[in-house]
Amino acid sequence: MDPRETMRVLPGFLQHRLTLFTGKPIEGQNSPGWTAGYHLIAATTAMVTGSALSTVAWILGSWWLLALPAGWAVTLHGMRNLRMMIFHQCSHRNMYRRRTTDIAIGRAVSSILVIQNFERYSREHVADHHAAHHMTLRDPTVQAFLISLGLRPGMTREAMWRRVLGKLFSPLFHLQFALARARSFWSASAVGQKATPTRL
Repeated sequence: MDPRETMRVLPGFLQHRLTLFTGKPIEGQNSPGWTAGYHLIAATTAMVTGSALSTVAWILGSWWLLALPAGWAVTLHGMRNLRMMIFHQCSHRNMYRRRTTDIAIGRAVSSILVIQNFERYSREHVADHHAAHHMTLRDPTVQAFLISLGLRPGMTREAMWRRVLGKLFSPLFHLQFALARARSFWSASAVGQKATPTRL
């Protein structure tokens, strides 16, 4: 049985939240009607609001510093939505289904977040992730999880968890990841894209 359908027995006021949490509606549930523009504005607003809250809390200091974690969380929420949803959909030309618009948004997200160059990501993502190389060592997602985290076939679950938690709390890993991310953006982006993070 569909796991989402087993949640139908839960109270009605929870169903919309469960759909947002699981990413799947129950059969017959109405769509919230959210558009591509809504997702783009919501993600951007969250990032800007979170950054503003964090900045104000840092400047005011004292008890205001307690608001920093909330500001960081809202900023991260917006950034992750821009990267994992908006950037991804633009690479498939699914955002607005207009090539020039989707490319422009994808390039803007790449520049603002200083992540992988949009054209390179689109090419690798479609050619290697959504193709015959899906879930092989040529798949960028597999490379990110297996190679960068140091996981390998045959490791026990306990060993994998130790490795992942070790990387999670390793400043060196995060520094190397940040440098690789910036290098990927800088090496393939156009001059106009390189100027955007500098202005920010």
